[in-house]
Amino acid sequence: MKRWLFAGVMLIASPGWAEWQFVGGTARADYYIEAASIRVDGARRQVLELLDLKLPDARGNRSYLVLYEYDCPTGAARILRSACFDGAMGGGRQTEACDTPGAWTLPGDMSASMAKLRIVCGP
Repeated sequence: MKRWLFAGVMLIASPGWAEWQFVGGTARADYYIEAASIRVDGARRQVLELLDLKLPDARGNRSYLVLYEYDCPTGAARILRSACFDGAMGGGRQTEACDTPGAWTLPGDMSASMAKLRIVCGP
């Protein structure tokens, strides 16, 4: 059931439907969030994010759609689910998917992750 729910969320967040908000970039990738997808559960927030690589990774993936969870009081974040695509901005063919939540991590002070945290949880 969760897999189908995630597939539906990813379909809704596809480039043709999503209002991706640019958060920042590096020489390797640009980072976006779908602000309309933010869901509040107490002190935690969930949001869809897009990582758009400037060059394909070693497995040929060009972009990642990721459901992130943020713990606002601590500033920690983790990946809940992800899907990889061989096209830019979540386009092309889905090549991989992961439904296993990742470990909680803390963002660096001047990172795109910190910028995303501030958007999702507030200043």
